[in-house]
Amino acid sequence: MKGVPKNQLSAHQELERENRLLRAEVDRLRYITQHITEVFWLRSADNRRMLYISPSYEKLWQQSSDSLMDDPNAFLESVHEEDREAVLQAFSDYTESELFDEEFRIRRPDGTIRWIWSRSSPIKDASDKLLYHTG
Repeated sequence: MKGVPKNQLSAHQELERENRLLRAEVDRLRYITQHITEVFWLRSADNRRMLYISPSYEKLWQQSSDSLMDDPNAFLESVHEEDREAVLQAFSDYTESELFDEEFRIRRPDGTIRWIWSRSSPIKDASDKLLYHTG
């Protein structure tokens, strides 16, 4: 770069290199989350907002991702009536145990039943502060 001191140029080049690496990493993660067949999601630390839901949700649940983004608990409506109480209890226990590992049935809009194995865990930073929930 014309007119840029040599030591600043190398710092600038290093920043550009780091940005390229970061973009490549983001692209790889986006590819994975867009193409895995399992449903992958990310919720806020307070568990009130859905931050991401993979496209496989729409295929498996036959519901729009937007419905889940609007109401993160919308998936509960499709939980089979015989399994709903256990799922609600496990979800309630999750806030204390930080473990959600449940197998249950859902009823899709077309009436078909699908078995779901759902696992969730908290994501914390180095100081043990809760950042997100994922599953």
